[in-house]
Amino acid sequence: MRAGSGTGLWPTRRSFTGAVPIITEERVSRSTRMHGMSTEPLQLSNHVIIAGFGVGGRFIAEYLREKNTQFIVVEMNPQTCDAQRACGVPVIEGSIADESILRRAGIETASVLALAIPDEDAALRATERANAIRPEIHIIASTRYTSTGLEALQRGADEVIVAEQAVAQEFYRRIDRFVSRGNKKGK
Repeated sequence: MRAGSGTGLWPTRRSFTGAVPIITEERVSRSTRMHGMSTEPLQLSNHVIIAGFGVGGRFIAEYLREKNTQFIVVEMNPQTCDAQRACGVPVIEGSIADESILRRAGIETASVLALAIPDEDAALRATERANAIRPEIHIIASTRYTSTGLEALQRGADEVIVAEQAVAQEFYRRIDRFVSRGNKKGK
């Protein structure tokens, strides 16, 4: 076991080891041929793999660009992939839970795997597969529920951001601010 650092939203420690279809090798090959991409791993090292390019993934990418840190995005939505490629964002279309996609994204040399995807089952599978390939990778997973966050830690995530806990903290902060003002509206 190795200790992790907390996010403020979730205590962390390394423990023991939906709806989105799994992308098969055949579908990956067909998709990469359609987009003129290679199925070979990219030549990156000490980079961050961002799974999902919604609000969370975009925020991570923006931050990493500002810090001049290499990253690769793995995204399921073909339109998002096409649009981001056109903007120069390095992106692989496919499921992060697929071992071949993890390998193409350079899991063997990556420093961080940021799982910013809504499919908790895929995030759990990706956590297990990433740990099997590279046990020393730092995995940050986002989940909706505390119970899934605990499961992510059990499967090898180093840190977990739990949506329901973040919402609870924000409610606490806002209610505390309101009560501290004497229950009066205003800023």
